Amino acid sequence: MEKGKLFVRLLRSALWKEHIGIDCLTDEEYDGMMQWAQQHAVEALIGETLIRNNVTLSRERAARLMGVIKMTERENIRKHLQLTEITEYLKQWNIGYHVVKGQVLATYYPSPLMRRSGDIDIFVATDYHTAVKQLAQLEGMTCCKGNEKGKHQVMVRGGVVLELHRNLLLLATPRHRRAWQSFVSAMLQDETYVVINGCQVRTLPLYGHLVYVFMHLYFHLITSGVGLRQLCDLAILLQWGVKECVDWEKVMTAVTSFGCSAAFRAVVACCVDELGVTASLPIMLNKEDHRWGKRVFRNILRAGNFGCARRVIRTPGRLHQIETAVMVIKNSLSFLRLAPLETLMRARVIIENGK
Repeated sequence: MEKGKLFVRLLRSALWKEHIGIDCLTDEEYDGMMQWAQQHAVEALIGETLIRNNVTLSRERAARLMGVIKMTERENIRKHLQLTEITEYLKQWNIGYHVVKGQVLATYYPSPLMRRSGDIDIFVATDYHTAVKQLAQLEGMTCCKGNEKGKHQVMVRGGVVLELHRNLLLLATPRHRRAWQSFVSAMLQDETYVVINGCQVRTLPLYGHLVYVFMHLYFHLITSGVGLRQLCDLAILLQWGVKECVDWEKVMTAVTSFGCSAAFRAVVACCVDELGVTASLPIMLNKEDHRWGKRVFRNILRAGNFGCARRVIRTPGRLHQIETAVMVIKNSLSFLRLAPLETLMRARVIIENGK
């Protein structure tokens, strides 16, 4: 079986618990799968699939695999502990918050501890400055820096990075920004909680998280690139959206108001065709959407997690900035037709800022 197809097959099994029908992997095949998995930050998801399907590995590779899984579990549990302590502290100060992305998205997975989490992302819509001030006084918390445009404050506690956001997204045009603010205001009226580490943690409603994760994914896709972990997140939310009877008209109205409806359909088609999301989604997809979906998937496979697999220059500096600008130009031109205004404006801002 072609390596790429085998890797995607393993990943689909991780998402939907499908049987993969593979008895064993050679060391070379295993190393190839795990190299891809590392580039896309899905090592434990692939590893859990191999174990669940009783795939035979050499003793050395089996030991490595167990190490990867145990390390991912420990890291996730450590971050969950910090997350619940931080949110409980915010509650004590009556500060409204919403935990977004990573740790919350993991709760939708069949095996939550197998999704590798990154930073803790907390959105504070109305009490941002109070939240920054109070969290700075929390025992063990260190303030690092604020985003140059005031988008978020970076903090570290117990070796875990926290990003405190005052804005979830910064859209490029005034019309799209107004539409986004209206969407966020309406979304925050819904009280939605998930259980993490035995605690109730407030987050976005399912339809809102779905839209936000898509927008975040697409903006990375058209700049430095995005990996399969982010695409898996969206696939999981789409599947849950069908299960929970999400208001799809509300979702489509939102992405259309941001000028991203074609981009949304393309990425949804990608999730359906490549990751096995149910084709019964109440979203009308045409041949063009599926064609763009395949193009999106090829780009994601090559890019790796936030474009890491494509990078040659790893050290920050002038050459790194030039490489980033080239990546942004290529990706923006590749997907310009899907969301012209947001794609052009975002590319221009990133290139001008040298990020």
